[in-house]
Amino acid sequence: MTKDLKPSDDLYYSIKGLPGWNSLLRAVQDGESDGESTRLRRLTGELISSVLLAAGEDTRPVAISGGLDDEWSGRFVAVYPTLIVVAETESLYELNPGSFNVKVWPTSAARNLKVRAVHNYFKGADRGNRTDGVTFRFELDDEAYEVKPTPRTADSTPRSESAAIYEAFKLLRDTQP
Repeated sequence: MTKDLKPSDDLYYSIKGLPGWNSLLRAVQDGESDGESTRLRRLTGELISSVLLAAGEDTRPVAISGGLDDEWSGRFVAVYPTLIVVAETESLYELNPGSFNVKVWPTSAARNLKVRAVHNYFKGADRGNRTDGVTFRFELDDEAYEVKPTPRTADSTPRSESAAIYEAFKLLRDTQP
C-alpha cells in the first residue's frame, strides 16, 4: 500500500496508524469550523509539514513508532535512511497551551543502542519470525527513545510493524561509529 502513495501521504497514514494519533487525525478531519477545531487543525497540519520539511518531502520513513495519551500529549519517532525525526506534542486537546516541536538528528547521532527480542531461540525460527515484536532503544542528547511495533489495527501500516522496526534498528546499528 505505502509504495503507491506519495511520500507525504505515506507519512500521514503511518502517523495515523499510531495509538492516539489516529483519534487526533480523525478529530482534525471531522472537526467543525469553530475556533478549537481550527486551532487543532492548524497545529496538527503544521506538525506534519514540519516533519516533512525536517526529513525531506521526497523521503519515506523506514519505520515509525510512538503514541499519544488522552490529552493528545506524546510523541513519535520516525527513522529515515539518514535521519531520526522526533515529533513531540503537549496538550493538543486543551485550548491552551497546546504545542509541538520537531527535532532532527543524523542517524549516526544515536547512542547506547539496545535491542530486545520476544522470540525464543529454543523454539526455533520455524515457529515464528525472530523479528516479531522486536523493540529497540537509543539515546539522543541524553534523552531515551523507544521504537516498538504497533499492534495491528485497521489504521496500522507496514511502517510500524516488526519488520520495519527491525530494519530501522539495523540502520542505526550499522551507522554507529
